[in-house]
Amino acid sequence: MNPSSVADGREDLDEAATDGKTFDDLGLAEWVVSTCRELGMRMPRHVQQRCIPPVLEGRHVLGIDETGSGKTAAFALPILHRLAEHPFGVFALVVTPTRELAFQLAEQFRVLGSAVHLRITVVVGGMDMLKQAKDLVVRPHLVIATPGRIHVLLRDNPDISPVFSRTKFLVLDEADRVLDACFQEELKFIFQCLPENRQNLFFSATTTSNLQKLQERYQDKMYVYEAYEGFKTVESLKQQVIFIPKKVKDVYLMYILSKMEDMGIRSAIVFISTCSFCRHSLSAVAVCHWPPLSAVTVFRQQPLNLEFLFDQQPTTQLWNLILAVSVLAFKALFHRGSKDCHRLSLMLEVLDQEATALYSFKSQTQRLEALHQFKSGKVSVLLATDVASRGLDIPTVDLVINYDVPRFPRDYIHRVGRTARAGRGGLALSLVTQNDVELIHEIEALIEKQLEMIEYKESEALSLMKKEKEKNRKKENRGIS
Repeated sequence: MNPSSVADGREDLDEAATDGKTFDDLGLAEWVVSTCRELGMRMPRHVQQRCIPPVLEGRHVLGIDETGSGKTAAFALPILHRLAEHPFGVFALVVTPTRELAFQLAEQFRVLGSAVHLRITVVVGGMDMLKQAKDLVVRPHLVIATPGRIHVLLRDNPDISPVFSRTKFLVLDEADRVLDACFQEELKFIFQCLPENRQNLFFSATTTSNLQKLQERYQDKMYVYEAYEGFKTVESLKQQVIFIPKKVKDVYLMYILSKMEDMGIRSAIVFISTCSFCRHSLSAVAVCHWPPLSAVTVFRQQPLNLEFLFDQQPTTQLWNLILAVSVLAFKALFHRGSKDCHRLSLMLEVLDQEATALYSFKSQTQRLEALHQFKSGKVSVLLATDVASRGLDIPTVDLVINYDVPRFPRDYIHRVGRTARAGRGGLALSLVTQNDVELIHEIEALIEKQLEMIEYKESEALSLMKKEKEKNRKKENRGIS
C-alpha cells in the first residue's frame, strides 16, 4: 500500500479537526505522532480526537461516525501505541464482516505501524486454512479475521485458542454488520476464547438495536461517541435518480459509463443487488454438496458479441441459453447479483470499456486482483454486489451507480459512502424502474433528503448503442477477412 494513500484518502484534512488539537495532545507516543506527521496526518479527525484518549485510558469504546471519517485510525493508533509497550503474543484481534475489508485493514495497520515492524496475519475464507493455522501458532502481533473463518480455526484446532490467551484488544469493525444475527453463534464462541479482561472496541457507520444493547450492557464502563443522530449522507455528495423502463436499464448504464470522461469522472462503482432467495438457495447447495463446488462456476463456452447480448430480452433468455450449454453455469441460475455482474462485465468488454467485477463466486485471489486493478487505476469501472459497499476506501471513486436500488435503505447509505469521502465531492446515481419507487421514498425518508430527479434522452442513449453495435460488427468483419 502506498503510504500517501493513507493521507490522501482519509485522515489528513485539517478542516475536519476540532478545537485545534493535534495528535500530540491525545496522549499518543512520539513515534506514533511522528508516523502521522510523515503520512500527512497533521490534525486528528473528530472521531479520532474523541475516541483515542478513552482507548488509551483502558475503556471500552463505541464509535459511530459516517463513512470516510477516519474510524480506522481511531482504533489503530492507540492499539499500536500500547503494542509498542508490550509486544508479546497476539495483542489484538480485529473482526470484520468481509474478506476485502480485512485485507484493507491489514494494509492500513502495516503503514501506520511500520516503525514497530508489525506482524499481521489475515484470516479469511477462500484462503489456505492450514497455512492460516500455522501463521496463528507463531503468534503474530495482530490478527484480522472474518467471523466464520476464525471461528472454524478456533473450534477445530486446539493449539490455536491458547494463542489468544494474552490478547488485550478485540475490535469489531463495521460492528453493526458483524453483530448481525447470522454471526451470533460464531461470535459467542470467539468471545469465549479471549481473555475476559480484554478491551472491546466497536466502530460503525450506523447505529442499530444491537449496538444500543451494547451500550446498555456496559453502561458507564463504555465510552460512546456518536457523531450524528439518524442516518445522513455527507453534504459533499450529489445524489440523483433517473426513472427508466426496466427493459432498457442496461442501455442507460452503458450510456452513462460512456460519458464518464466527458463528466470528468475518473472511476465508478456499479452496485448490483443480491436477493435473500439467492443466498438461501446457495446455502442449500453448500449443505447438500450438490453440485460439487468444483462444478459451480460461471463461464462462457462461446464468444458473445454486443448484438447477441442486446437481442436477448429479457435477460433470463440469455442465461437460459448459457445454462443449456453447460451445467457449469449452475450457480448463475441462483445468484442474480453475481449473474448480472458477470453479464454486465461481458457487455463492457465488448464495448471496450475497461472494467472488473467483484462478487462472491470469484475466488479470493480473483477478488483481490479485481480490487487491485481498480484501486491502481488500471480499470475505471468496478462492478460489485454489496460485498464491496462496506468499509472499502478507494479515494478516487467519483461516481457510484445503483444499477439496482437496494432493498434496504441502510444499504443505500453504505453504497453511496464509497464516494465523497474525507470531504471530497462525489456523485451517486440510481437507476429507478417502476418497481423501485417505494424503495426510493424509503431512502429519502431515512436520509431526510429528496433525491434529485434527472433525465437522459432515450434517443441519445439508443443512438450511442447502435453506433457501438455497428463499430463492433465492423471489427468482427475485419477479423473474419
